[in-house]
Amino acid sequence: MNHPHFFIHVLVRWLEFVALVVLVGGLVYWNFVASVVRRKVPGFNPPSFDRWNLTAALMLGAAALVDMVFRSLMISGRPLGQLGSVLPTVLLKTHFGRVWIGLLSLIVLLSGFLLLHRMKKGGSFLERLIPLAASLGICLTLSLAGHAADLGNFRLTVLTDWIHLAAISSWVGGLFALRLHFSKVLAPLEEKTRIRSLRTGIEQFTKVAVTSVVALTVGGLYNTYVHVHSPALLAGTSYGKILVVKWLMVLPMLGLGGLSRYGILPMLQYLDGTTRKGFLARWAASVIKAWVPTPGPKNLEKLFFRLITIEALLGLGVLACSAWITQLAPPHESTFGAEHDHHEMHEM
Repeated sequence: MNHPHFFIHVLVRWLEFVALVVLVGGLVYWNFVASVVRRKVPGFNPPSFDRWNLTAALMLGAAALVDMVFRSLMISGRPLGQLGSVLPTVLLKTHFGRVWIGLLSLIVLLSGFLLLHRMKKGGSFLERLIPLAASLGICLTLSLAGHAADLGNFRLTVLTDWIHLAAISSWVGGLFALRLHFSKVLAPLEEKTRIRSLRTGIEQFTKVAVTSVVALTVGGLYNTYVHVHSPALLAGTSYGKILVVKWLMVLPMLGLGGLSRYGILPMLQYLDGTTRKGFLARWAASVIKAWVPTPGPKNLEKLFFRLITIEALLGLGVLACSAWITQLAPPHESTFGAEHDHHEMHEM
């Protein structure tokens, strides 16, 4: 039922998704979290993030190249030894080939920009916008080469899948950036600056995360409705079962994010003297002040990054489910007996 290199191709797609998430999330983190904290908190001076983003772009390019090889062999049905004669036809005469050329072009554009214009702490709006726009364009190419485009290149499913993909990349990739970059920037800071930087960083990332969660939920539910028409198909097909596992991984991620937003953040705001208005914030602050011994800022910081680590690991599991789904025919196609080529699949 599965093609011979099914699991290898799943691994390749997973690495491709991880690289994409790291790239998009890194750019979102730099523009909407680290740069904002730097403007608002004197003494917070994050090092350049361009090496991180360039590495992710190169990883994405390598994974996309391997994916092209696999898909070309599946499209043509030819052995690896005939790849040289197959590639020109696939690239120039198939939908996937043309989309792949667009994907590679955007990766080259993005990498070249990062090399020529190293990300500056005070870079202009355009210098910050171009890499981010290119990364969102890469997300669009993946939507155009996947399940969402099965019903047509410019259908609503493509738009919602693109939004869904960009949202989950911003959220999960931002978690990676917080854990691997933000935590290191905080380490040498004195306590007052450290508390204010962490508090501001959580506030800014919360805005990104909430926006992303709303977008990926709407997009995910709509595309689930399009591809899985009934609860029976959700529970009775491999596609549906993996989709359920994926959403079950997302739920604890939401819970962990809620702990950071409504538990750790009010404590930091209380320590920093910036408790926000609102019922939840006032309630959390009153509980902390009256009933709970106020934890030290270092303990709060450690707890936050532990939660972030668990959340990011769950995110890797979500991406693994997404990679697996790319190799399965959606139930709505199986229902009509349609034979779906694996090389045209994508659902994230």
